[in-house]
Amino acid sequence: MQIRDGIYSPRSQYRVVDRPEWYYPGPWELSTGKRTAGTKYSRSPWAFACMQIRGSELANLPWRLVDGSGRIVEQHPLIDMLNTFGRESNYSESVQSTEIDLLMQGKAFWLRDADLLQRLNPSTIEPKVSAAGISEFVQTIDGKIVNRFDREEVVYFREYNPDNDLLPGVAVMEVVKQAVSVEYESGFYVEAFFKNDATPSVLLSTEQTVQEGEMNKVKAWWVKSFGGSKKAHKVGFADKGLKAQILSTSLRDIALVEVRDQARNDICAGMRVPKILVGAMEEATYANAQEARKFMIEDLIIPRSTYYADVINADLVQRVDPGVTFEFDPESLQIMQEDLTSKWARLDLAIQRGAISAEFARQEMGWPETAAPSVQPTPEQATLRSWAKKSKNAIKAGRDANVEFETDEISLATQAAIRSKLAGVTTTAEVDKVFANGRS
Repeated sequence: MQIRDGIYSPRSQYRVVDRPEWYYPGPWELSTGKRTAGTKYSRSPWAFACMQIRGSELANLPWRLVDGSGRIVEQHPLIDMLNTFGRESNYSESVQSTEIDLLMQGKAFWLRDADLLQRLNPSTIEPKVSAAGISEFVQTIDGKIVNRFDREEVVYFREYNPDNDLLPGVAVMEVVKQAVSVEYESGFYVEAFFKNDATPSVLLSTEQTVQEGEMNKVKAWWVKSFGGSKKAHKVGFADKGLKAQILSTSLRDIALVEVRDQARNDICAGMRVPKILVGAMEEATYANAQEARKFMIEDLIIPRSTYYADVINADLVQRVDPGVTFEFDPESLQIMQEDLTSKWARLDLAIQRGAISAEFARQEMGWPETAAPSVQPTPEQATLRSWAKKSKNAIKAGRDANVEFETDEISLATQAAIRSKLAGVTTTAEVDKVFANGRS
């Protein structure tokens, strides 16, 4: 990328160069390619819904930058880059698109162009791999190489590939493509069924000779009388020996509902999205829908977000500022807060029964030790501290550590023991040791 008068100018003829004011981080060749995946994306309503759900859940996960000590960073160029994500896009839209890219093609790419981020169309990008690793990413459109991106410029997401550690892996849509095809084709079957006559296909026959014109009139009469779903189950009557013979089975006979339902089960299983969240509302209630969503977030979205965070840190954050770390914060989701409330109730009960300590419970909840309430000293402890302070001040002033000290908070036996130990003490460290023993 070349810089001209503060404007990031294009590196190929496909980018806007003649009018700098037209340039925005979403130019044509970075997001356009042959729509090889477009039909697959919209082919199945259930697969479409699963991809949208997964993408939306990931995009809605709260995230933050933290420094080396774990403190949240409020302002940073990386925050601006991720939030903005191009003038024609934003963080949520881009993360959702990235997840769908992974599900559709097993790979996804972000371009880091100076202080801008831009999603790349994965159908146009291929990594160039050698024994030394990935050297660059090549973008090809209409059979022509239009861009070559250095490894450091690209944030590279990929599904697992059992045969290669660097190349894109198996796309989920490849795994469920047979189920998608069954749902797609069965939809056409149902559509044709209702478009024809909402009954099984039939053969009209008679032993009489029928001219073509008369035959067309009979077929037209049949379609007019019984064609379409609204005319199903009407009573028909024919004379002159005209008979109707069923040539195909009914939807029930071929178990079409069961076939489509199994295809949808397979789609949801491959996408790992509970069926109830997609559209199986026959037995749905608010409670079990919430439980299904919790399960998906815990079992799928959180592990998936861990992978995203690792890639973002390795390919983006560490190249911009190694002093910070990108992380998701799923526990701040309202649906997860309910789980944390239940968890704390169990831990609190365990504390009351003496099974665990408060420190262990705070650790399990992810709370820092600074969240622990301050412990107020007993009157005896407070008095011992005052006596120790007075003795140390005496030593610093060159006097005897066994100073006069009157108190009713400490027993006479304990006072006598402390005074006998203070005899001959010459350092403040020895004073601390005397009173530490006294407190024990």
